[in-house]
Amino acid sequence: MKKNDDDLLDIEDISLDETQNLSDALEDIEDILLMDDSDDDDDSDDNYIAMYDDTDDDNQSGNDGVFELDLQEVDEDNDDSVDDNDDDDDSDDDDESKGVIELLGHVGGRIAAFTKGRYAIAAGVAAVIVAVAAGTAVVLTIRNTNKKAASPQTSPVVAQAVVETEEATHPMPLQGMKLEAVADESSITAKILDESGSALEGHDFVVKLFSGSLDDNKEKVDKILEKQKELATQATTQAATTGATKAAQTQAAQTKAALDALEEDAMSYKDEDKNGEVVIKNLDAGTYTLLVQAEAGFEVPDATEATIVRYEVIDNIMEQVVEQDADTEKEDPQAVREAEAQQQTTAISATTLPAVTKPSVTAGKKIITITKFKKNGDEIVYTANNTGTYYNYSDVESYINDDNRQTISLDGGSSITGYVYEKSTYKITDGEYDVVSKLLVEVDKTADASELNMLSDMAEVRLTSSSKAAATQGQTQNQSSTKPQETTKQQETTKAQETTKPQETTKAQTTTQAQTTTQAQTTTQAQTTTQAQSTAQAQRRFQVVELSVVTEEETKQVLDGWYADGGSMMYLDNGAAFTGWHWIDGLNYYFNASGALSSTLVIDVSTYNGDINWSAVRASGIDNVIVRVGYRGWGTGRIVKDSRFDQNVSGARAAGLNVGAYFVTQAVNTAEAVEEASFIVQEAAMNGLNLPLAIDVEWAGGGGEQGRGNYLSAGERTAVINAFCETVASAGRMPMVYASKSWFNNYINAGSIVSYAQIWVAQYADIDETTYGGRYDMWQFRSDGAVNGIGGNVDMSAYLR
Repeated sequence: MKKNDDDLLDIEDISLDETQNLSDALEDIEDILLMDDSDDDDDSDDNYIAMYDDTDDDNQSGNDGVFELDLQEVDEDNDDSVDDNDDDDDSDDDDESKGVIELLGHVGGRIAAFTKGRYAIAAGVAAVIVAVAAGTAVVLTIRNTNKKAASPQTSPVVAQAVVETEEATHPMPLQGMKLEAVADESSITAKILDESGSALEGHDFVVKLFSGSLDDNKEKVDKILEKQKELATQATTQAATTGATKAAQTQAAQTKAALDALEEDAMSYKDEDKNGEVVIKNLDAGTYTLLVQAEAGFEVPDATEATIVRYEVIDNIMEQVVEQDADTEKEDPQAVREAEAQQQTTAISATTLPAVTKPSVTAGKKIITITKFKKNGDEIVYTANNTGTYYNYSDVESYINDDNRQTISLDGGSSITGYVYEKSTYKITDGEYDVVSKLLVEVDKTADASELNMLSDMAEVRLTSSSKAAATQGQTQNQSSTKPQETTKQQETTKAQETTKPQETTKAQTTTQAQTTTQAQTTTQAQTTTQAQSTAQAQRRFQVVELSVVTEEETKQVLDGWYADGGSMMYLDNGAAFTGWHWIDGLNYYFNASGALSSTLVIDVSTYNGDINWSAVRASGIDNVIVRVGYRGWGTGRIVKDSRFDQNVSGARAAGLNVGAYFVTQAVNTAEAVEEASFIVQEAAMNGLNLPLAIDVEWAGGGGEQGRGNYLSAGERTAVINAFCETVASAGRMPMVYASKSWFNNYINAGSIVSYAQIWVAQYADIDETTYGGRYDMWQFRSDGAVNGIGGNVDMSAYLR
């Protein structure tokens, strides 16, 4: 058996052992497939008989089988398959055509497997050895050289084994796929995603685009999806069985033709980069329907639509707005949030929060005690105390170097020099400092008690009799230990000298002996010097001196509280200005690096805050408010105006507050976002608002139902946000985006929001600063604030400026 140039297996003389090499996965090869094509002159259907005997299946019954293989032919010049009985002309057949046999057998209730390979077989009777292994799907491909080998004009044939089994053949599972479309002012981006929402990369997907909405194209789309699913199923079944009957091919061709007819008015766009994304540019304003062309191995996703809109204010938008009432209030997204906000709020204080008061100069003078170091010039002053601990040089050698040598100023004006042995941290009023806590001071190894009492003028440093005895004993031991070494050296020198004594009396010998003696003496002297130096180093002694810093206290008059420095407000704590975020009386403020207050308090209100005394609000120190203008119903999608919007705006403006507005979105596409932006822009213009106009993005629903906006992907939701912001900006207003930290992180592509839009993040927690990692301009730090003039809890934010 050998492989030809086409990587096909040619069978000449096949033995059982050779067949075993066809598949590493098959362990037992014991079956023989006999193909009988002896009736060469018969134009009727040729029947191949396949027989196998599974002798290695523990003698289970029902494992022997006989399959009848039905020959069919394929006209390669036509996509349609025809039955061999209807083709009376075999003259154009190619004798090099290939036949395909698919064999699926059932063994012991399992699918038997036949190894995959291509074989060149002679005309007439062909014998092929086939490997059988239970549980493995296999296809056997045969090269058919035709029963009339002498004639080169025989038609190609395909032999398709139709095997009846106890269990139906299961098609390959289809991979899930979904289509997402996001539009801007002139283009649509179609994203082909897997079930987890990740882009399906590496495929030649084709997107079909139709003019009109899904409703406009419903009948056509339904038929297309039906035909696509049929085609996908047919392709998957054929892929699973590696082969196609004439009927299957005919069915696939018919399905494809019907699909082409339905899609003839569609524009096709291919995923050229194979990144799971198709960008369709230069489109006119309007709504479009998109679907993905069927792809083998994938489920056919539902069609979707996208609308190209111009980000311009819609003049007659007010015609779409309805008033808030008991019916529309059922779909108010904020009705649920008002209840949830109370549960999510982390109480910063167990007591009732004080009402907001405007920061004003309240700093009062107070006397504080300051602790500082006593210094000699720039040097910290210490006191010293001998610990009574001594070390030999070898014990502390790593500390004894010039870089670690330091002179310490002592209380009383003197100083001490040694090697830093230990440092510690010491805290005083103005901070923490590293100070020396222990010093190694060298002492004379022969010093007596009076000499070792070197620090008596600066501290109580005394050497006890036991310490002295220990020191003396240590010195004696060191001295004693060197004597045997010195004696040994003297002996070696003497020996060397004796060795060099002349044994002969000649002049040459005398000269040589003299030179040798001199060299030996020189070497001995050098060795003796080195040993003496080492001995001296080893005899060095160090005592551990404990140091304590000397501190002084003084009283100082400082300011505490809010303080005006020129045109800036500051908050002083023991005379030092706050910087960064700080809680003061239950509110959060931001101070810049110079200590100047750089944030302003903002409240936001809606109809749920009831009737408000705006004069009292202004008097309490609140200068800024953002009022809800309305919302889109989370079920019907109606635009609803907040029932107290006009009342709140007029009252706040009359009291002198700066006023902005926010709209709670449930837009599901950019067209609806433009509607919402148009509404808020027109209300802002009519009411003289001067703060940003915000889109409020949050969860909606109730009674176990989800809001329509909840189902958007992060990409779709971000497109809605940007359409709102661009429409607001087109009217010369500042757009703002409100969402919780969680939503910015998980349900919005925050980094893709237009850069000029301001970010308003909500996070309620007992923290000095929001932990949101993205950029932000305003932080809603609590929903349970207290403001004079407003009953109940109030949302509080710090607006950076």
